[in-house]
Amino acid sequence: MFDFLKSKPVPGAVIDAGVQRRAELVDRVVQALGVADDDSVLEIGFGDASALRTLLPALTHGRVAGIEVDPAKVKAAIAALPADYRSFRADFKEGVASRIPYPDEHFTKVFALDSVNQWLSIPKGLAEVQRILFPLGRVVFSLPSQASQAGFLFVPVVEIKGLLQAQGFENVEILKAPGAEASVLVMGQKSL
Repeated sequence: MFDFLKSKPVPGAVIDAGVQRRAELVDRVVQALGVADDDSVLEIGFGDASALRTLLPALTHGRVAGIEVDPAKVKAAIAALPADYRSFRADFKEGVASRIPYPDEHFTKVFALDSVNQWLSIPKGLAEVQRILFPLGRVVFSLPSQASQAGFLFVPVVEIKGLLQAQGFENVEILKAPGAEASVLVMGQKSL
């Protein structure tokens, strides 16, 4: 079912290894989300909004949104995508996972790249994800290795899986993300 996780990256232009790993991780997460052209997708902790910019072309009738704790990053994302922001194809807000500033059942897909271990309260964040997802909506989190989490609380991937299941998510899977520097993907689907 997730054959893309077995594929090897295609050699291309020489670029910074960190940038390449990030691009591979974004590609893996986007594929795991199974984005359709009319989806509404939220990224929690969007950083430089590169993942959302990658998604936009695939959403001919959909939209992207992101929340970020840093107001400067919100302004930068709006400045980077002014036409999409004005046309409501992209929306960026200040926010945290435990208080997502969107109404119930607002998104079909939600993801976070290597940031779940930095949430103030993972259970509250997952409850919020459950709240803002449509029934059968999909969630994908990439989780970095413990070694790369210096300075942050490390929560084992099996604990994240258990927390997703406790929030009522179904079909929860843990998959390695090859080529993404030891990141692991945790995926689930909101029940009906």
